[in-house]
Amino acid sequence: MKKAITRIPTIMLMMGILFFMNSCDPEDVKIDKPDGTLTPTEATTLSKNFVKDLETYDEIAKRYFLLLEELQGLDVKQQAALRGPVGEMMQKMVKQQQEEPLVKPTFQLSASIAYSVNELDTYMKYAKQQADSLKYDLTGFRIYFGVFPKDKKYDRKSNELTVFISPTGVKRKTQEGNMFSTLLFQETNGDIPGIDLKEFGEDWDPPTATYPIQ
Repeated sequence: MKKAITRIPTIMLMMGILFFMNSCDPEDVKIDKPDGTLTPTEATTLSKNFVKDLETYDEIAKRYFLLLEELQGLDVKQQAALRGPVGEMMQKMVKQQQEEPLVKPTFQLSASIAYSVNELDTYMKYAKQQADSLKYDLTGFRIYFGVFPKDKKYDRKSNELTVFISPTGVKRKTQEGNMFSTLLFQETNGDIPGIDLKEFGEDWDPPTATYPIQ
């Protein structure tokens, strides 16, 4: 009996060590903000640049096809003397460009973006951590297309097509009048504000290289 009593402190110590080890869940370890991220403000700029250039391409295509329709509408005699009508139509396009100038899209094409397993794993853990701190339930990730501004700070990525990753989720709300604060969730599943977004993946050289890259 005496032996059993003297073992109690040792047993309690061992149980304490086991409890401490089990309580140190790797997910509870603070993840610092990873390298290669964009602020929400930068991400907004990249996204707007892409949409703006895409709309410009669309407008150029519309004007081009309108010109083709006019050419196809010419009769045989007009087709035989295309120089005059074509010249007139080109002048119309030039005049339209002067009256409603288009900003020529000049971003550099990038056919693919690659992220390492470590990059994605670290960023996902970081996003989960930040979502928890902002009282959001992380539900997934949304991928946006963007175009980097012409700026030296982006080095070779300046003015280049890219993608970036945005964490999505729903805001947690507590039910009033319930002492246990049952969690309720909003219906919207949008981008979580306040979390830096993942970018700066590696593109191939040349960036226009297509699948499969060896």
